[in-house]
Amino acid sequence: MCVSMHKKCVIIIIIIILVSSTISASTNYVNNKNTLIKVSKNDLLEGAWLKVENGVKIIYIHGSNYQMGYQLGYLLKEPYMRDYRSYEYSCEHDMGINKSDLLDAWDKNKDFVPDEYKEEMQGRADALNLNFEEVAVIETLNQFLFAFRKACSGFAAWGPATKDGKLYHIRSHECSLKTPFDPETKIPCYENEHLVIRNPDNGYASISPTTILDVGVEGGFNEKGICVGYKASPCDDNSMYGTPSTIRQLMVLDHASTLDEAVEIINSNTTIGLNYIISDSNIKKAVAVEQSANYSYVGTWDNPSESNSRYWSIDHVVRRGNCFIDPLVASTQKGFWYNLNSTISWLISPVFRQYCRLSRGIENSWGKLDLNTSMKVIRNSLKYRFDPIYLFKRIFMASGAWDQWVACPETGEMVVAFAQNGKSAYNSPILYINLFEILAAEGDLYK
Repeated sequence: MCVSMHKKCVIIIIIIILVSSTISASTNYVNNKNTLIKVSKNDLLEGAWLKVENGVKIIYIHGSNYQMGYQLGYLLKEPYMRDYRSYEYSCEHDMGINKSDLLDAWDKNKDFVPDEYKEEMQGRADALNLNFEEVAVIETLNQFLFAFRKACSGFAAWGPATKDGKLYHIRSHECSLKTPFDPETKIPCYENEHLVIRNPDNGYASISPTTILDVGVEGGFNEKGICVGYKASPCDDNSMYGTPSTIRQLMVLDHASTLDEAVEIINSNTTIGLNYIISDSNIKKAVAVEQSANYSYVGTWDNPSESNSRYWSIDHVVRRGNCFIDPLVASTQKGFWYNLNSTISWLISPVFRQYCRLSRGIENSWGKLDLNTSMKVIRNSLKYRFDPIYLFKRIFMASGAWDQWVACPETGEMVVAFAQNGKSAYNSPILYINLFEILAAEGDLYK
């Protein structure tokens, strides 16, 4: 990438921070008003399926990385292309980035993407009749371009903080319900989200609520009890020369069987300001990971940094929103919204208010947290949030939640809600699903 292009990409990140091949082998089934599409008679598609339940797209893919990429592209072709047009339009019209710019960026970034996920993108491209680069530039670079439009939050609780001592992991994916949207159909991108169950030949099975236009994932848990979820945390220490966060999270689900392995993957080839919560149900422990391009912090609930300044720890709970807490990593965040020395900032900053509201909800339910109670806490943290800045964004910018989920990796259970028909996830029906039950049936819900 030339120097001018590098500067342009850096400027784009700073601006975002500041502005805060068709195969006829399918059979359709209708069961209890829910649609199940099975595919067979073809080596690439055999055993994969797409089920729509209460408006939620659930897809099961398995095999090699190429096969899984092909299966997802084939089964979700229409929503994928809606998302593709959405991000392509947003890049060009909202940020002035054309295809040539994206290709130049991909040429440098591709060295940080493991070959197995390039194979997955190739499978997707073949199923969609696109060339590899058309898929790669959008699927790997969208994190750098759109991550800071998101304002996610989440927590993990275990031991005395929960009703039964089990570990529960929670994430809320918060973003505008208006943009991005498909310029052809006007359908917003949140309508294209899905729940993916992956069962790779060369890794662990996992489940993840995620956006469609990404070779990676935005959190979830695997069959080994490892769970991960992330939140954007804008800062001044960013780099495009690393492995996109969504791919690192997928690497965790595919290959990590311990908490230490997961943290090592997340802290390799870092890129932009992000917070993670990573948990391991085997040892019943979770950590918060804060990272920028050059700094990182890893700590659990009783680490001294968790009580830095105006923040406070909660027994056997780690939680994060869109700001860093560790003093060193927090030094990369500048501006009024992150000024802990200002009482006014603390009182009105959206990032601080969400941290406080989520914390109070956790404290009010401490010792009683389980799947349903944890979901209620994360839903209410937004549903009944009345601070002025958030209300302004909710009314005029359609701020809301694309998806919200709670996982119990020990039992394989997950409860999840997706935004639908203009309603945020916290106002949408809740879906109950169990990874282990699906795997026991070899992926087939109706076996």
